[in-house]
Amino acid sequence: MPQFLRTRLSLLASLRFTVALLAIAMVLIFASTWALIDRGMAAVVAQYYRSFIVWIEFQIFLPRHWEVPGAIPWPGGYLLGGLLVLNLLAAHTVRFRVTFKRGGILMIHAAVLLFLVGEAATAFFARESQMPMYEQETLHWSQDIQQVELAVVDHSESDKDQVTVVPQSRLINAARRGETISAPEHLPFDIQVIRWIRNARLIASRPMQEGNPATTGLGLHTTAESIPEASGVEGGGVNLPAAWVRLSHNDADLGTYLLSPSLQPNGEPYKLLEQNVFLEGRTLALSLRFRRFYHNYAITLEDFRHDKYTGSTVAKNFSSDVQVVDMKTGERRKAHIAMNEPLRYRGTTFYQSGYIPPDRGTVLQVMRNPGMPIPYIAFAMAACGLLYHFGWMLAGYAGRQSRSQSAVDTLPAAGTAGFYFAWGGPIIALAIMVAHALPPTLDSPYDLRTYGAMPVSYKGRVKPMDTVARNMLLMLNGRQRLEHEGQAVPPIQWLADVLGNRPAAQQYRVFLVQHPELRTLLGMEDQDEKRLSFAEIQPHFSDLSRESERAERVPKRLRDSYDTKVLQLTNRLLLFLKLRSHDDLYLVPPGSEHDAWRTLQDVADAHDALDHDTIASYARVQQAYGRAETSNFNASVVEHASFLAQRAPGASARAKFETRFNAYAPFYLAQLLYLAVLMMTAASWFEEKNRGLLRQA
Repeated sequence: MPQFLRTRLSLLASLRFTVALLAIAMVLIFASTWALIDRGMAAVVAQYYRSFIVWIEFQIFLPRHWEVPGAIPWPGGYLLGGLLVLNLLAAHTVRFRVTFKRGGILMIHAAVLLFLVGEAATAFFARESQMPMYEQETLHWSQDIQQVELAVVDHSESDKDQVTVVPQSRLINAARRGETISAPEHLPFDIQVIRWIRNARLIASRPMQEGNPATTGLGLHTTAESIPEASGVEGGGVNLPAAWVRLSHNDADLGTYLLSPSLQPNGEPYKLLEQNVFLEGRTLALSLRFRRFYHNYAITLEDFRHDKYTGSTVAKNFSSDVQVVDMKTGERRKAHIAMNEPLRYRGTTFYQSGYIPPDRGTVLQVMRNPGMPIPYIAFAMAACGLLYHFGWMLAGYAGRQSRSQSAVDTLPAAGTAGFYFAWGGPIIALAIMVAHALPPTLDSPYDLRTYGAMPVSYKGRVKPMDTVARNMLLMLNGRQRLEHEGQAVPPIQWLADVLGNRPAAQQYRVFLVQHPELRTLLGMEDQDEKRLSFAEIQPHFSDLSRESERAERVPKRLRDSYDTKVLQLTNRLLLFLKLRSHDDLYLVPPGSEHDAWRTLQDVADAHDALDHDTIASYARVQQAYGRAETSNFNASVVEHASFLAQRAPGASARAKFETRFNAYAPFYLAQLLYLAVLMMTAASWFEEKNRGLLRQA
């Protein structure tokens, strides 16, 4: 290689240049994360990572009400990725040699290049869209919910529609520059975009109302107002644009229309209201819709299922039974699409994504990515390279050790301390494990162990009462420990007091309140205690409710820490009240495998004698505990547990096992064992140091 070329490549191959590029990439990642507060994920990815230069605004790092102008240019993802590729190739050209010893490094670097190539392939060729379908509906298109298009559809021909679309980018440019969109060979009229709103909310309006430029169509009774863009922190929010467009033909005004994907028939989400434009004896349909991709096959939704966990909105099962009809080959295929069971057809993957409420249809996520296998191949290459490299290094180290063994003086014996260190750790670990395996003792005359093992369905899962108590305390209290008047209160005793409506339940300090302004609102600014009881908060319910309603009206991105803590405490109080009134507790087990657990209210509305017996048995337990009747409670709880074991043997057995698992606390035990290992390791360091001093002597 010529020397002048090597010199220039050496600058590009510099390790300092690599570190500088990685530092610049870290700043880019940091800035893009803050940008998610105001913009959606797709917009941030396009602006920061799929660009050569990005202008990073100062405002994204500051409170939004400050309104600080200005921005700095910064290398985007494309530029950084390209420079990293050149840096790596130049380094291999100038500094690295191809040898067996460096084979692992070469494979790892090749994997890095392949990762970058895979991202480039995804950026340029991947296409993600959605296919919303009602039951028995057939579609041969999917839509990109990140982009819209203005569609003009001519339905005059009976066997097909003639569709002309104007992309979103051209609509935005026309609105910004005041240009008229004219294409006589495709569009039957000229289009002038009067106003464009990136994310809009539709509100009622009156004809010719001030600020509403619409002169015909749906815009006479509906207008749009701008709202903040959907951001990445809102979890998948979608921008719904709106536009006022003026149509003209041969200098004749055809009217100004309000267009938006939000214009949907009442009660029919994902449907689109088209507005008619009458021109020279033809009726044209005008709409602003999500960008569509057409396929060479049609999919019919034959059946859709959406099952939920008892007492929750969490999906237990999403599934769609569809039929695929290939319009080219005539192939017909039935398929079942469910969670983690996608349909793959002609290089496109269909995932179960959502549903059309209330369970009238499905929403399939449609993904086409030719570069999808590349990251898997790159990961396999990187793993093989790491194994090769570390294996080679380990073999070399072992060889050097064996060759130098004869030159090493024999170390003195470990001695008594070494013996204790070697055997003390396992003995201590075994003792801790045995101690935790013993059943815990509850300092109570009540049979709370049996009470805690009773199964109940709560928040979508069948679990023992003990788990309900621990989880609720963790949500309200920030920990599972509870102290009252200087004594520890087991979680299950707290739950029994709450469900039994004992006065002590309102005196337990279980609500963690640390924010100074919130404590002032509750009149607790002079107290040192971080946790408050229900009785202490109750007199301030009206003030808290007022502040909660105010904070609820504040957009999420503009809420400060006080607003967040007010809403958090309000939600915790609602959880406590619902628990106390048994609203969310599904106490009655199902009568058959096709039934679900039911609440007290569900049973009260039914006429099943067996279910009423279950509720009567449970009521005797709570009444005995509420009246502090120890013997009656112990007898009633054993009777009720036996009753549940007969009706739901599997749930009862699993609840007992989970109660023992909670008492054993393996994760807490692991922390203790890690601490013991750390202490023994530290002690071994001192022993090793003494051995080194002996050897020097």
